[in-house]
Amino acid sequence: MKSFFGQLKAAWERRAFLRWAVGLVAGWFVLCESSSGVTDAIGGLAGLWALWHWRKTWACWRNPVGLCFGLGVLWAVASACWSMDPQGAWRDVAKSVTLALGVFGLPAALGGRGRSRTVLACSAGLLTVRLAADLVRLAAELGVGKALLAGARYKHPYLFTHPNVSCMMAGFSALALAALAVGGVRGRWRRAALAAGLAVDLGYLVVMGSRGPQIVFAAAVLAYPLLVLPGWKARLAAALAVAAAGAGLWLGAVRINPRLGDATMDGFNGRDTVWRYVVKLYPEHPVRGFGYGKHSFDKVAYHDHSRRPLPYRPTYYPHAHSYWLMLAFQGGGVAVVLWGGGWLALLGGLARALRRAGKGAAGAPWRRQLAARSVPAFFLAAVGMVLLYGTGDYPDNLVREVQFALPALALAWAWPPRGDVEDGGSRPEGAP
Repeated sequence: MKSFFGQLKAAWERRAFLRWAVGLVAGWFVLCESSSGVTDAIGGLAGLWALWHWRKTWACWRNPVGLCFGLGVLWAVASACWSMDPQGAWRDVAKSVTLALGVFGLPAALGGRGRSRTVLACSAGLLTVRLAADLVRLAAELGVGKALLAGARYKHPYLFTHPNVSCMMAGFSALALAALAVGGVRGRWRRAALAAGLAVDLGYLVVMGSRGPQIVFAAAVLAYPLLVLPGWKARLAAALAVAAAGAGLWLGAVRINPRLGDATMDGFNGRDTVWRYVVKLYPEHPVRGFGYGKHSFDKVAYHDHSRRPLPYRPTYYPHAHSYWLMLAFQGGGVAVVLWGGGWLALLGGLARALRRAGKGAAGAPWRRQLAARSVPAFFLAAVGMVLLYGTGDYPDNLVREVQFALPALALAWAWPPRGDVEDGGSRPEGAP
């Protein structure tokens, strides 16, 4: 008993409780909810904290990622002035304020790398609990076995507005838990909890059967060993194994998910209709676009009688069903250059952080090298996962929040403020 209280006292003295409290709060914002008052409050408070500690915030965002994303946000706000639906565009801007504030404040609030790892653990854990509860609900209502596999995707109400959203979240959570496992987990109970969480996340992906999230998750899982393994020999062996696994997944895709072979795969379930429509619209405003938000898209596609409307389909298209096409539609070529440049700068910074982590652990035991590379490799795979998903769908609802919360977490890792590298590693190249 004395030892137990001694551990509590030691944890309190090193502020571990505070770190986990911050991790739980930030974890809710990152992976768990996108439209609740709690999430809005977290985002607003994080933004105010960042403004109060402006020097630390400036240190986090004073890099190419901050420059490109900052100008991208300003351009999106400015585009409301020439939007096809100005009132709707300003409403969409207002809805995005708390998300923008939260993303703005997250790197400075988290600071060092230990906290980023804590947030990953908390967010993945919280989300996995929600997914497990949803699986229990579906099993209770549909039964287990074939009935669950056949009906879960169509059973309302959905956990997050659409099965694609919840499956993307399951994929993010599974990838985060896998990265934490590679980084090393102490204690049998923690390992058991992590294994159970992975089983829930993977089971959810199988039960819901969303094709796009399954495809991009498979791509991220196949890419992760190539990123995390140290040494060219290990990566070469992993590349051969990944190629074989990828070929097997491709050949057995229909057996894994029968929906990958049904008729809706022709034209990507009708998405080609809206893609072609946006491509035809682009030359009308190639530089500035049609204005920020879904209201602008709805006005042009369905209610503007001065131009040809979107060809009729039974399905209503609330957006361009592609992140990159939606960027071009909303903000034209300027938005594509700014946001595309920001994503490239982020991936480049993470690649440098990964290389630095490898150099810092060079010569150390294999396990320590994997631990050093596990989190930056996760960020690279996760950001690539959401950007790949954005080629064929628009990251919406909670996926949209994760798309921008991930760079904030990654910045806290790749460009930590001075004195905030908690794991003793050196600051990466290009850090302010």
